Amino acid sequence: MMSYSRIAIIGVGIAGLACATVLRQAGFQLTLFDKSRGAGGRMNTRRGAGWQCDHGAQYFTARNPEFRNLVLHTGMAISALRREDSAWRLHVQDEGPLAHRYDMVVLAVPLLGQVAPLQAALAAGTSMAGCWAMMLDYAGLC
Repeated sequence: MMSYSRIAIIGVGIAGLACATVLRQAGFQLTLFDKSRGAGGRMNTRRGAGWQCDHGAQYFTARNPEFRNLVLHTGMAISALRREDSAWRLHVQDEGPLAHRYDMVVLAVPLLGQVAPLQAALAAGTSMAGCWAMMLDYAGLC
């Protein structure tokens, strides 16, 4: 049986963070990647000229020391995964391949087809229900 220790998690929304929690408790070495400025995925804050709007959860705070110690790389859009020998190399959009390789990769991203088209084809057979969120700005109320 093969032993896996280095795992990359792409997508640090609620699914990626939940996965990271379980894997960390099991003793795996994790590195998390997200294209956004921080963790949270759809539980995030959108900002514009003179406004901001929280969507998803009302707030997201990392108070747990174990959570804060996760290696989190933000602002990195992973554009490709390449298998090299017995490990995976991640490629960052407009930058190229990362130096580290990973034994396993967890894809916790809604637009899977951009990173892993073969896995996206498998996921396409899954039944999903959509969810809409509205962000409204009422002038003069803030």
